[in-house]
Amino acid sequence: MRPFNRLSSDILLAIFLNIMAEYADPYNGAFGSYAFMSFSKVCHSWRDLTLSSPMLWKQISTRFPSAALVALERSTDSGFHLVIPEGTRSEIASPVLEAIAKHAHRLRGLYLPSDILKRSDGSIHPMLLPLINSSAPRLESLETVKMRGDGSCVQLPVLFKGETPELRSLRIQYMWPSVQGLTLANLRELSFCGKKRMQISLSLSSLFDLLEASPLLRLLHIAKVDWQPADEGDTRRVRLEHLRSIDLGPASAATTSEIISRLDTPECALRLKVWLERYEDSKFHVGVPPEHELPPEHYLHHVRKMHVE
Repeated sequence: MRPFNRLSSDILLAIFLNIMAEYADPYNGAFGSYAFMSFSKVCHSWRDLTLSSPMLWKQISTRFPSAALVALERSTDSGFHLVIPEGTRSEIASPVLEAIAKHAHRLRGLYLPSDILKRSDGSIHPMLLPLINSSAPRLESLETVKMRGDGSCVQLPVLFKGETPELRSLRIQYMWPSVQGLTLANLRELSFCGKKRMQISLSLSSLFDLLEASPLLRLLHIAKVDWQPADEGDTRRVRLEHLRSIDLGPASAATTSEIISRLDTPECALRLKVWLERYEDSKFHVGVPPEHELPPEHYLHHVRKMHVE
């Protein structure tokens, strides 16, 4: 142990953070258990360092309620990530979530089952209400885990008073977002998915509203959506200079064609799954707008090779 006694606090902290990173995956069952904190028992100086370093206490899971409350206190003003695992019992999680709600302004990431945000009757689980009714100005990531449940897909409710200016990643199942439910101005990744037999019903105008509210978007993934026509008179085009990838689930060729023709994304890769439609001249429509229907400046004029499933 003597060589370690000569290590500075900064170097020791860097080592401890590296160990903690091995448990950083929110889908790791040990997330929030602080099993790696055994090094705090080596000596008094190591223990003092771990207890006085807020950045070591930013993993919180309702699976480990006692550890969650300790971490909430020791993280002081640092941001933290919260995991609510599937099968969470309300009587265990509720006291933890009530305590966390008072610190929601420090929340950086939230990972939870889809059936907590959307129960079979379409309502939100009551144990979550104190948290989502608080402000979360530092929230960067919101993600739900797909859980089987009855009922149709619903719109994501207003969360954190709709004020999430730092939100960068939104990945949800059996729901779709709205421009009122969250702040999307800094969003980089957007993914939402419906059910196989009960798809999301969404108009193209609503999609364009979401994209206009997300000017910094880089990744877009949408699946299992029953697309509805755009509102009458809605002919706008949306420019997304930062978009790099579009992954659209199976849709009709006409719908895919309209979406692609309305987007101006000069540096984007497309992945499309299209139901073929036949033109009057017996040619098949694969979802790519004919060249003569595109504006002269549209980026598709420069595409020389495209793969469509």
